[in-house]
Amino acid sequence: MKKIFFTTYIGFFCFSSCKKDECPSLFEIPIEISPKKLEYHIGDTITLTSKFYKMVYENVTKKTYIMGEIRWKPVCAIHRIDSILAYGSPLFGTNIDFIKKPKYPNFYLFNYSDGSNNLVGEYNYSNDTFDLKYRLVLKQKGTYLFLHGSSVWAGNLDNQSFEGSCRNGFDVLVKMNNGEDNNSKLLKESPDRNYNDLMFNNLDHKFNINGGYCFRVMP
Repeated sequence: MKKIFFTTYIGFFCFSSCKKDECPSLFEIPIEISPKKLEYHIGDTITLTSKFYKMVYENVTKKTYIMGEIRWKPVCAIHRIDSILAYGSPLFGTNIDFIKKPKYPNFYLFNYSDGSNNLVGEYNYSNDTFDLKYRLVLKQKGTYLFLHGSSVWAGNLDNQSFEGSCRNGFDVLVKMNNGEDNNSKLLKESPDRNYNDLMFNNLDHKFNINGGYCFRVMP
């Protein structure tokens, strides 16, 4: 299992049979968080929902493609950004509880060898529609960054193809709340340069592409 902190969109050359600007390479899928707030309280529950039809929009060609055979491989991470934590701090289970829904048996909590953890797995696919829904219960105060990315990316060894593809792999833009601000200003308040500089000054490639959402948890 490959761990993802955040992915960066990297352009690759197409095969010689296809011009670079004609290659579908950045697909867009949605996710919504409910309720949408800047501040929550300990004990609050937030719900994440991602549901979309098999015809998926692609940003380079401005077309939709049939993607019913694709495994989108969601990878969801929580980072506490109001302090500088030791690398590998497990936040799922300590700061935030993951509520697994029986309807989604292939989406689960994965613990890495460094002690950290992410939510990983697969979408359900039925009636030509991809579907994933899960809940998080907030347990500890703090300022957090949530990322819901996709581990399908250009250059991945587990390449997947679709009708109309003309290069190895593709990238995925997971659009949170239809592209709203998603409280990204909280990144600037972080004492950690990874957030207040490297991510805040490159939101499209390190925050927006991975379904980024920031929030505070109050007592």
